Amino acid sequence: MIQSPTGSKVSDSSIYVADMINYAISNKKQIQFQYFEYNEKKDKILKHNGYIYEVSPTFYAWIFQFEGDIIIQSPQNAIDDFIKTAEIIIEVHKRKGTI
Repeated sequence: MIQSPTGSKVSDSSIYVADMINYAISNKKQIQFQYFEYNEKKDKILKHNGYIYEVSPTFYAWIFQFEGDIIIQSPQNAIDDFIKTAEIIIEVHKRKGTI
C-alpha cells in the first residue's frame, strides 16, 4: 500500500502522475501543470488564474543542492515557481515531523 504524507491512501491517478513525473525526470523532459482545488460541489477550480507552469523537474533539484549559494534572478515566473516549490517541500517536511 502506498500512502501520502498524511497517512491516507494514494489514488491510482496519483501513482500515475508520480510515474509520469519520474519519467520526465529520467528523460530530461519538461512538465506542465496547473494548481487547482475542489469546491463544495467537488468541481475542479483552477487556482492562480489557470496559469500553466512549465519547468524542468531537474532544474529545482539542481538549484536546491546549492543550499542558497545560487539565486534565481530572472525570469520572475521561475523565481515564483521556485518559491512555491520550496514552500511545498517545507510543508511536506513539517507534516512528516522532519523539521
